[in-house]
Order: sequence, then C-alpha cells, then structure tokens
Amino acid sequence: MKSTDLVGTWRLVTWEAHPEGGVLTHPFGPDAVGYIIYTADGFVSATLMRPIRQAFRDGTMHSATAGEKIAAIGSYIAYAGTYSLQPGKVTHHLLASLLPNWVGSDLERYIGWTDGRLVLTSPVMTSPDGTMATQRLVWERVNSA
Repeated sequence: MKSTDLVGTWRLVTWEAHPEGGVLTHPFGPDAVGYIIYTADGFVSATLMRPIRQAFRDGTMHSATAGEKIAAIGSYIAYAGTYSLQPGKVTHHLLASLLPNWVGSDLERYIGWTDGRLVLTSPVMTSPDGTMATQRLVWERVNSA
C-alpha cells in the first residue's frame, strides 16, 4: 500500500467495538460523527464525537459544571500528528491531542478496504480487568486533496 492511497479527507461511516465474548457496541452511538485527514507530507488529524452533544448551560467551558465537563470529555476525541505506514498497518504518532490526552502516544491501526472504504481496526483494552475488544472504524472518502 502507498501513502497516496490514504491521502485525503475521510468521513466516518461506522465505529464498532467487538469485545471478547461480548456484544457488539458503538462507542459513541450508532451515528457517531468523525473525520480523519491524511496529507501527502505525512500528517494526520482526526475528530470523533457523539452526534448529539449537550451544550454547556451558558455556552462557555469556563463556567460549565463538573458534570457538563465530564460529559464533554466522554463524547469527543481529537488528535493530530504524523503517520507512518508498514505492510497492512498505519501508525499515528500523536503530537497534539485535545481529548483524551494521548500526546506522545502511537496508535496502531490495521488497514483494510471494503467496497472502496477505508477500514481501520485495532485491539483496545475496554476495562481495568484487561478485557479486550477489537475496534473497527469504517471511513468513506470525501476528497483526495
């Protein structure tokens, strides 16, 4: 696979989690919203969120209640950095991360293709007891520039 296969803007179609021995879930709901952008010079940025997010009471984060802030954190992911390709895999090297704080982390994703859509999968720990799940994010190309 060439990096040019990834270059462009992709819209999230579906985000699923398949826990070991568990039931399929959708981390931000079945209609999660997201975009991932890969540039030709090796940069990646991604945002994922619940489709309906409660607004802060007065519109500012600074005067939001603790509950409002916790709800916001649990419904939004945003990061940016560089990426590198290996056979069948892309690694996102995070340089900036809004929520959660993953700065300095590497996120490895296995790459697949289904009907022209980009499919990124990865194993993730879903609870403190070590339960694992496979996350599957399907992306549809918006543009290639």
